[in-house]
Amino acid sequence: MGRNEEPKRHGPPRKRYQPKTTTERGYGWDWQKLRLAWLNDEPRYCVMCAVAGKLIPATVVDHIIPHKGNESSRLDWDNLQGLCVKCHTDKTLNYDGGLGNDIKPFPKPPFVPLDELLS
Repeated sequence: MGRNEEPKRHGPPRKRYQPKTTTERGYGWDWQKLRLAWLNDEPRYCVMCAVAGKLIPATVVDHIIPHKGNESSRLDWDNLQGLCVKCHTDKTLNYDGGLGNDIKPFPKPPFVPLDELLS
């Protein structure tokens, strides 16, 4: 095989993975507006880190109960919580069926008053 020759492949060419856009996954402009309003409504902190006694700003708006395309829960303000990126990834993989895992009920973290975390 020469320097510029492609190696021979066996079988059909692989199909390249094309991830869906955020709009195709249900996160279009209506979601983006809600997300920004929710994050700007008041100081938001990661609820999972708060339970552990850490005050980490929330950068991800998460559905407490995965909406799975259900329009009524997708834009439900009361079904939202703030998480940091790490906790959102952990929740998605362990509870929301990420990477083909089973969906499990997510234990709602107990409410931790902000003044307790700040003191």
